[in-house]
Amino acid sequence: MSKFEIPVFILTAVVLIFIQITLVPIISVNRYIPDLLLIMVVFLSLRKGQFFGTVSGGVIGLIYDLASGNLLGSGMFAKTLSGFTAGYFYNETTSSTVLRSYRFLLIVILAALINSSVYHIVAGYEISYGFVSLLLSSIIPDTIYTGFMALPVIFYLNFRGESIG
Repeated sequence: MSKFEIPVFILTAVVLIFIQITLVPIISVNRYIPDLLLIMVVFLSLRKGQFFGTVSGGVIGLIYDLASGNLLGSGMFAKTLSGFTAGYFYNETTSSTVLRSYRFLLIVILAALINSSVYHIVAGYEISYGFVSLLLSSIIPDTIYTGFMALPVIFYLNFRGESIG
């Protein structure tokens, strides 16, 4: 890991947290919003490994909870689990290929499903109506929107065409 990667990671996380809090609500469809921070956590998990993805998910989730005023720890726990899960798909030799393919999108969708489910259960949103209702009314739409927002990352990495790692 080069000496510039950590500062770039921190700066990118801070910028994405700011965008997630201020600009993403503007592009919400009804009340469904994409989770740009989760896309970053999955990217880091697939690029640097499970441990780095888990820790970065926890740190990003905690900072987001503090900055947004959400229930403290709910985003941290959800993003930590998502980073841990995405890290299972890390392979040092195929990392660059996975990040440029449909597999990245599928891993983002899986992580978004886990993230949204855990977040809604821990935070207690709409759980009184039952999990199936929560799944259909919030979790699946948020997951689809987050997956859709991961497409520009794939297009950019393919367009850039150079090695990621």
